[in-house]
Amino acid sequence: MNNSNITGNHDLSMFPNLGGQIELQFNANLTGVTHTGSTEIFTLYTAQSCDITGNHDLTMFPNLGGGFVMENNDNLTEVLHTSSTKSFFTYNVGDNNSLLNVDISMLPGITRYIQIDNCPSLTGVTFPQSTGTFRNLTSSDNNRAFSMFNTPNVGYIDFKPLSGATMNVNSTYGCTIDIRSHGMTSGEVNRTLVDFNNIVVSNPSGWSGVTLDISSNSVPDTTSGGYNGVAALSNLTGTTYQWVITTD
Repeated sequence: MNNSNITGNHDLSMFPNLGGQIELQFNANLTGVTHTGSTEIFTLYTAQSCDITGNHDLTMFPNLGGGFVMENNDNLTEVLHTSSTKSFFTYNVGDNNSLLNVDISMLPGITRYIQIDNCPSLTGVTFPQSTGTFRNLTSSDNNRAFSMFNTPNVGYIDFKPLSGATMNVNSTYGCTIDIRSHGMTSGEVNRTLVDFNNIVVSNPSGWSGVTLDISSNSVPDTTSGGYNGVAALSNLTGTTYQWVITTD
């Protein structure tokens, strides 16, 4: 349904066996989609560059997976999911001006690439317990394993649920966590660095050699928030774990 000029709310509630690929992108006047429950497997769900408004409810799809793209919906405030164990090869909700919260804790199959960049209203992100593998898709900063820059109201994000995941630093474009411009205080920067240090110590084979951009936030120090960010930074970038870290 690309460029099909759907307007207002698109009612799909009469299709109880919906699944496969759902493509609703590039409908600038599409404000919502109504679904009914389906246990069919989804391999793609995309509604990018529309005008989806408010909460987008997908809690009726327990087998959502594959590719998920809802970027460029400036009035979208949250996407609501139910638990799904299906594998995702991308999860993209970037460039949404009104997005307030991203909770993907119920989607442990998310892997490879998460994009939540350029969301100025975003205040929180909750990750799933994941053992997936993440990597940069291209050299572009919005195709990094974690493209989460320019979300100035987020502050601290807990990456510990991803402790069991693997960062594929030997892939063609490496593996980068980009959390520039998160509005982090020195205490939040310290806590983030300490978290990453604890993760790599517990899972060195999965987390060594990561590239981290935590610039355009406050500078780490030795005491703020009760955390020693300077010591964590030194350990992460040392010869054992070999992280490449950019800070201010």
